[in-house]
Amino acid sequence: MCVLLTAEMNRIDTDHLYVAKFGGTSLGTPEGIRRCGEVVARQRANMQLVVVSATAGTTECLLALIDESFAENKSKTTAIIQALRMRHTSIVSALGLGRTCIEAVNALLLEAETLSEGERLLHDHSAALADRILSIGERMSALFFTAYLRTLGINASEFDVRDVLRTDSSFSQANVHTDHVQKLTRRRLIPCLAVGKVLVTQGFIGCNARGQTTTLGRGGSDYTATLLAEALGANCVHIWTDVSGIKTSDPHMVPNAKHIHEISFNEAAALTTFGAHILHPATLKPAIRKNIPIFIGSSFEPKQTGTWIKKQVAFKPTVRAISVRRKQRLFTFTSRDIYHTHSFFSRVFKVLAQYKVATDLMASSECSLSLILDSSQRMHNEALLAMRQISEVVIEHNLALIALIGNHIHRATGIFLKAIQHINPISLRLIVHGVSEHNLCLLIADHHAEAVVQRMHDQFIIGKNVHELHSNGQEKPSTQMANIGDRLVDM
Repeated sequence: MCVLLTAEMNRIDTDHLYVAKFGGTSLGTPEGIRRCGEVVARQRANMQLVVVSATAGTTECLLALIDESFAENKSKTTAIIQALRMRHTSIVSALGLGRTCIEAVNALLLEAETLSEGERLLHDHSAALADRILSIGERMSALFFTAYLRTLGINASEFDVRDVLRTDSSFSQANVHTDHVQKLTRRRLIPCLAVGKVLVTQGFIGCNARGQTTTLGRGGSDYTATLLAEALGANCVHIWTDVSGIKTSDPHMVPNAKHIHEISFNEAAALTTFGAHILHPATLKPAIRKNIPIFIGSSFEPKQTGTWIKKQVAFKPTVRAISVRRKQRLFTFTSRDIYHTHSFFSRVFKVLAQYKVATDLMASSECSLSLILDSSQRMHNEALLAMRQISEVVIEHNLALIALIGNHIHRATGIFLKAIQHINPISLRLIVHGVSEHNLCLLIADHHAEAVVQRMHDQFIIGKNVHELHSNGQEKPSTQMANIGDRLVDM
């Protein structure tokens, strides 16, 4: 419980206030937690609010707990709880946090076990109950990370984010009421901040108006950090993870991917939309609204350069990066009456709205509409049935969406021809070009994705006609922009 401070003590210097977020891989081991503690200790004067994720693998275990409770498999739910207990108590013991902290962790796991039993015995398989169970991971991390910071001599306190992060009741994918977050932050969070003090809070979870725990979706801790930074008027957000920033492509797929020193909000938003998993897609929204720079760095190598995401960047290459989204599905709806298509599209969009089918890419012809859905996105059977009543429906699976991300791509001379050169003779199922200035998207068979991405990366990123690279792998503007008709121009 925080004590309300006097007006003088409550004055926070937001111009130098950082919000930090540590991911699950950073907090997954005692050594990782020590490294995170060192980061906080070095920046404690300004890093007054820390957001933590559940330790790596914990959310997956809690999801398994929910599934096994649904299956009424008592032995497996017991084994999952025991595995979580052994893992987290061993971390607490290795950090020397004492018996009190172990008992607090056990209390949270007892809560998870009790909720699981309620699901099994009462057949309560609601998303609301699932969110209560899933909240345990972040709550354990906040508990022991706060305790560890205290062992470093840092004046740290735990703050329950559910006191300020108000959402609707869309359990598992809750929508945030930002106006309420602003008001509650001023009323409940700011009075708890004081010079020299560090508050540790949970990511990923929130609370609806009825006091029920909600979750923001996988990866929602990044979003939590920027929401709180927005509400506080913070100077910047530091996101500490297991990679030292953003690269020009997925390094697991493209070994020669280059480090990006800085990237614009618009480019980063396109990257998160089209496959880059370094940020939760909603993370950038609060930062864009309040123009709050985001730094992404590695807690494993905190002295590495990292990547800054900003509104304005010095260098704006036509192609900044190449991303890929695997396991895509293409839905094509074709009107049965090619002579009366004026109402066809309105009926299609009415069905999509009714069943809340969201997509970020679609294309149309005179009597057909195609849209791309990720394998994690559902097209409900009821929606498909409604679509089949008004159109022919064709579904294609095992596709990959490749996106060239950059600046003014829609006006770049010759970029379309250069892109499709790397696809021939592969069948191109869909191309979206000219709609956005920040991306060009191509849909191909999934098993060709790695080879195509590598070839495109060599052409557009490594190629001298796009930009040169410093010897340390960072970008710099090209000094030799060849004056040829189809060159890629730096807008």
